[in-house]
Amino acid sequence: MDIPANTQAELKRLANLVHYDILDSLPEQHYEDLTQLAAHICQTPISLITFVDQERQWFKARVGFSQSQTPRTSSFCAHAILNPEQLMLVPDARLDERFAQNPLVQGEPNILFYAGVPLVTPEGYALGTLCVIDTKPNRLSETQAQALASLGRQVVALLVLGRQTTELLQAQKQGQRQVIRLQKAKLHLSKALARERELQVLKSTFVSMVSHEFRTPLTTIETSIDLINSYVGQLVGVSLSPFQRHIGIIQHEIKRFAALLSGVLTHNQLGMGKFAFHPQPVDVVGLCRELLATHFTDRPDGRQVQFRLEGSPRMVDADAFLLTHTLLNILVNAVKFSSADPRLVVRFGASEFVFEVTDQGIGIPAEDMPHLFEPFHRAHNARLIEGTGLGLSIARQFIDLHGGRLLVESQQHQGTTCRIHIPLQSAFARFT
Repeated sequence: MDIPANTQAELKRLANLVHYDILDSLPEQHYEDLTQLAAHICQTPISLITFVDQERQWFKARVGFSQSQTPRTSSFCAHAILNPEQLMLVPDARLDERFAQNPLVQGEPNILFYAGVPLVTPEGYALGTLCVIDTKPNRLSETQAQALASLGRQVVALLVLGRQTTELLQAQKQGQRQVIRLQKAKLHLSKALARERELQVLKSTFVSMVSHEFRTPLTTIETSIDLINSYVGQLVGVSLSPFQRHIGIIQHEIKRFAALLSGVLTHNQLGMGKFAFHPQPVDVVGLCRELLATHFTDRPDGRQVQFRLEGSPRMVDADAFLLTHTLLNILVNAVKFSSADPRLVVRFGASEFVFEVTDQGIGIPAEDMPHLFEPFHRAHNARLIEGTGLGLSIARQFIDLHGGRLLVESQQHQGTTCRIHIPLQSAFARFT
């Protein structure tokens, strides 16, 4: 027969044949058994499982036939797949004008009888046939025809199973490769984590050592300055102002450097998870009043912090030292960056208490807001104002230890509001 033109339907059928990856595969006993069974049931000397390719028909399994493939132009099966839904029966090929001159009829193996059931995949494409052949005219009984159709469905089931098995094996190999890649990545990350931990330990050791080594001479210098200051006070007939001014500068720088060392050491301990956290019942209102009385009363500039309480106060579980440190840092900033009196509000709610510190100072530029809690970061408009750049970073970590949040809202030239939200872990007896 003429080979069909490469129509869209034929191209899709050929693509489906490629999808099942059956052509030129090795012999398989399951297929061989089905051809043996077909020949036995139909009482024919030849039985074939064929797949029709673009220019040939290839035999996956065969009984009584020596060739592994024949040209598509002489293929009976190429005719059979044109009607996928029915058995093709040729009782005597010599009397059928389609096959009378076929070389397989005129010569070996002298095909006279042919019966073929199309192998139709779940996608709806007839890829080949299960066929039985005789060298003499023949017919099939209804039972034989039904059995041949059943065996054809078993061939398709084997075909589908083979494809699924191949896909599973491919997925398994891909999974194994992925596991190997993940194991390599895990090993790489483990090594990187080990190096990071080693560096953290070295950094922590270095920071602790440097802090200790610097504190010792700082203490010595501070003691010496105190002695010099006392000696200067005993001088007679000498103007003391220059001495006192320079001594004051030295003392101020010593305190600033000591504060920087303390901040670096605290930040390092927090990063290593070594900072002590001791929550206990705390009178938050009393803590605030004591803090304001100690640090923000009788200032030379006459400024003070406005304090207000909202809600019903209660004892709360918190670390008093960390709360004091955090509030002091935020209030000092509020005073430092504003000429007006800042405001502290303590607000008690049902599930949390809030510290709210508001100032009307220089505010924080928008471009600095994303970096606000980074250690040593200082806003562009605050670089000429004294500070370490560690305060907010440490304050946020202190609040994190309480399971709380430190939020900052600010607009340049308008002021800043800092809110500390801390959950009420336990409620104690109310007090007034």
